[in-house]
Amino acid sequence: MADDHPVVRRHVRNILKRETGWDVCAEATTGREAVTMNAMLNPDVVVLDLSMPELNGLQAARLIHEHSPDTEIVILTMHESFEVMDQLIAVGVRACILKTDLQELIITIRDLCQSKRMVSGDSERFRSSRASLRVISDRGN
Repeated sequence: MADDHPVVRRHVRNILKRETGWDVCAEATTGREAVTMNAMLNPDVVVLDLSMPELNGLQAARLIHEHSPDTEIVILTMHESFEVMDQLIAVGVRACILKTDLQELIITIRDLCQSKRMVSGDSERFRSSRASLRVISDRGN
């Protein structure tokens, strides 16, 4: 998990730790740290803030996806932008959650991991399913 704000990291960590069997294996404060930790730990899911120092969430997601294409990437943001959503899709991100809707984080990660398990024997279907982006916002989805 990566966010440059300690309060947000603590809140996200607390949300994720409530889920039985899930571990927060690392916390980063910059995009560069997130990329390095991903390469060392190879997690199932990476949660990235979109706006971070050194590498932003988009840049970090691109590098993480290049190194670990099976790692699910969830972006957290304060802003909705169709342009950014298109860029996130292009780098392999499948979920974007507004920070005001963090209560949706668990179900989003569960859905992403379930999707991966459901198509694990069908790599072509898995690749094509990565083209969609789940956007969670209080404006409905």
